[in-house]
Parts: sequence; structure tokens; C-alpha cells
Amino acid sequence: MNNLSGIYLGLALIGFVLLVVALVAILYRPAKRLKVECIFKEGTGNSMNSTILLTLDNVGKRNLKIMAPFIRFSHTTHSKLFTVKPELISCRFPRMLTIGEKLSCELELKHYAAQLQVHSFIPTHVKIIFNDSAGLDFESHTLDLKA
Repeated sequence: MNNLSGIYLGLALIGFVLLVVALVAILYRPAKRLKVECIFKEGTGNSMNSTILLTLDNVGKRNLKIMAPFIRFSHTTHSKLFTVKPELISCRFPRMLTIGEKLSCELELKHYAAQLQVHSFIPTHVKIIFNDSAGLDFESHTLDLKA
């Protein structure tokens, strides 16, 4: 009988730990959250000579200091990462985003097309990555590129 009650006690303890882990995973909301949305500007298509409209929305519980963004071009398992130069984007960085603030920017891809051709790299996807001052990464969804 003692063995059986020990097993029940062990199972109850494991069940309690799993319950706590599940509740934390469901209910925990990080203090810093940035919603990054990207779309191709109307009329420019979705090629390397187009413009991307970026929308940043601070949906977290704290202010964010956003550093200069990165742009990642990828093709199957290979990718190239570049820092976005200030003259290629219509927003100023670094920038403080308060809680609930929205920011819209435009990013031109023409400059990167020439750099990628030098390396003989033909990307199929592009993603924008923003970092905050604490080193957290906030990524956009992947956009498909046409040749």
C-alpha cells in the first residue's frame, strides 16, 4: 500500500508542476512586445526594385528604444543580413516608442539588389528585424520576392 500511495503522490506532484507550466505559458505576457508588419507598396510590385511599407506597433507593457533595423534576404538555406542605412528608410533610428505608439516607415530595396548581385545571390524571401536597446529581436513575417 505504501508503494501505491508514493506513486500517487509522485503523479500528483508531476501533474501540479505541469499545470503551473501550462498556466504560465498561456497567461504570461512579456513586458516588451513589438508588432512588426510589412507589405509591398502599391504599384511597386514585390521585386527587388520595390518599396516596403513598415508598420511598428508597441503592444507591450513598457517603452521600447528601437535601434537601427536589419534586413535579411534568404534563399532556401542561405541568407544575407544587412544593416538598414539611414538614407534608405524614412524614419529616424534609434527611436523611443511609447506604449501604444504606432510608427510607419518606407524602406527601398533598390540599393540591396546591387549588393546581392555582386555576391551572385538571388533571394526569394525578405524579413525585417528590429532590435531594442536590451538586445531583444522583433521580426516581421517573411515576404516573398519575385525575380
